[in-house]
Amino acid sequence: MRRVAFTFAAAFALALAGPAVAGAKGAKSDFVAGSAHNMLAEVSPYAADLELTARGFDAELPTLAGLFTADSLKGYAYGSGELPNGAFQVEGPVTCLKVVGNRATVKYRFARTSGPGAPPAGWGVQVFVEDSGDDSVPDANATDAPLPPQLFDPQADQCELPRGPFNPVDSGDYVVRDGDPATTLP
Repeated sequence: MRRVAFTFAAAFALALAGPAVAGAKGAKSDFVAGSAHNMLAEVSPYAADLELTARGFDAELPTLAGLFTADSLKGYAYGSGELPNGAFQVEGPVTCLKVVGNRATVKYRFARTSGPGAPPAGWGVQVFVEDSGDDSVPDANATDAPLPPQLFDPQADQCELPRGPFNPVDSGDYVVRDGDPATTLP
């Protein structure tokens, strides 16, 4: 009886997965890439650089054992700059990506850190980028404060909606592509 129930459940799951997999093949993944140099905040005397690339499906899509979300997310980020306590360099894998229109939210965990201003390895951060889509208008970014693992890890795969206030970049360029071009921010 158990074997029959298991066989039925497996056949039912595969029947449901067929249309989902077919639909996912036609879906385009979200994408963000680029690098920029600017001040950590518009009124800050501290410069920072952010370079990142990430591609994946929005975490809001239905999943089938992680087939279309976390397992499909690929990306890496590098950050560096100057803080009151010294220079910092951080880098690590992207854990979350959310793209809405021309804005993206990216979370990444610090696999490697260096410099007196760097948080410890294992910490993570959420950053926001905006692609102006116009070479005469600078792109922009914003960064939340880095978080220790006990605060970052429980939500490492859950990005907030892209939000500012965005700080215009002094140099560089971001490319943001929404896999669902019908979505825009309010």
